[in-house]
Order: sequence, then structure tokens, then C-alpha cells
Amino acid sequence: MAQSDITIDALSKVGQQDAEYLVSLVRSVPGFPKEGIIFRDFMPVLADPKGLKILLKALEEALPVSPSEFDSIAGLESRGFLFGPAMAAHLGKGFIAVRKAGKLPPETIGESYDLEYGTASVEIETDAVQAGKRVLIVDDLIATGGTAKAATDLIEKAGGTVVGFSFVMRLDGLDGLDKLDGKPSSSLIAMPAEISSHPTYSQFSRSGMYCVQLHADQLHSQGRIDGSLRIPGASAARGTGHSHPGRHLCPELP
Repeated sequence: MAQSDITIDALSKVGQQDAEYLVSLVRSVPGFPKEGIIFRDFMPVLADPKGLKILLKALEEALPVSPSEFDSIAGLESRGFLFGPAMAAHLGKGFIAVRKAGKLPPETIGESYDLEYGTASVEIETDAVQAGKRVLIVDDLIATGGTAKAATDLIEKAGGTVVGFSFVMRLDGLDGLDKLDGKPSSSLIAMPAEISSHPTYSQFSRSGMYCVQLHADQLHSQGRIDGSLRIPGASAARGTGHSHPGRHLCPELP
């Protein structure tokens, strides 16, 4: 497998060959969605029959708790919707859609969480979670942990109990797992979210693996804008809409 900054974590449960095959499907796309951004594209994994099969098998084998310990799977918008229902169907569980605010008809229950500048909210329908229901939360990415923590608070406000978290990816260096109150979690692969004094800004988008924006001269100086790129100057946050003087924003995609 070509050199990469992606570390195989619980994905190893499917064996080295399959793990490397799945990682090889992740594309790095320079200059998208605009110049200066490197976008990690996860869609080829879903489009590839073998890759998708490996992904679902790995998520099941890496479950942080036994299937007997939860009743439903809650997927976070939007990538949690892509594999969460498939996991739920295969395990004989129900699926709960945790949506961004304003996407569901009334009546709903909502939970807000802080961003660096402003707030955001997630919602579920009022009858989506019955009292005492045990829920496993799934999503593509754990970065700062804000969305996962809000979803946890939301489900527990509705009367359910969150028993664990299943993620495809983990960004190291952002301490997102610390917001999960010590509940069991698993992640298939890990990627660095390194921070230094470089005047750069990166944002990890819910619409892709992650994207990193650098100044053009830094892209040239790094000299590695393919799948093996390491970025020794990118601070990171996920889907937060941060803005800093002298820094650029990696925008949220539809």
C-alpha cells in the first residue's frame, strides 16, 4: 500500500489485506471544493462493492459493545445515514435519524451545542426514542466531539440511554473522545490533526473524509499533495464554521 497518513485502528479486525484495500479507496483531491483545499473523499469506499462490504463488516466486528446491549442505532447527519441503516438492518435493530435543526416536521426534540463562533442544533422526532431504549451512535468521524456529545444529550433527554459510539474515522489531537463521558467507542481508522504555529486553518467537513485549507505557498513548500500528505501546521475543527483573521475557511458542503 502506498505511504499514507491514515492509521489502521479497529479496521485491523478484518485482516491486513482488506484493511489496506479499504484505505486505498480513500481519495485525496487537491483544489476541491476550492483552490488551496485538500479534500479526503470517502465516497469511493461506498461505490466499491468490495470496499463497502469490508466497511460494514469492520463496523460490525469493531462494535464497542455487544449487539445484545443496544436496541437501536442512531446515525448523525449526514454520513451516519449512509451506513447506519445498513448496520441496523443487518443486526436486527431500529434506526434513528439525528438531523440538523429544521429538517424534521414537528414535533421534535432539539439539543444545541456551542461552536467557537455561535451555536448549532440537532433534532429527533419526539417518538423516535422510547423511555429506556438503549442506543448506539454511529457517524463517519469523531473530531472535536461536539456533535456526538449533543446527540448523546438529545437521546438521553428523550428518555433513552447511549451505550456507545461507532466511528469510521478518528482525528487524533482534538480530544473528541474526551467529550463522550467515558462511554465505549470504536474507530476504524485514525488521521492526524496536527497543530503548529503556521498561519493555516483546516476544517473537517461532514461532507467528506476531511478537507484541509493551506495558503498556496505552503502547498508548494509541503510538496506532498497526494494521499500521503502530512500537514504540520493545520489546526482542525469539524463542521463549525470557524473564521479567524488571516486564515481561510474550508467550507461545509451541501
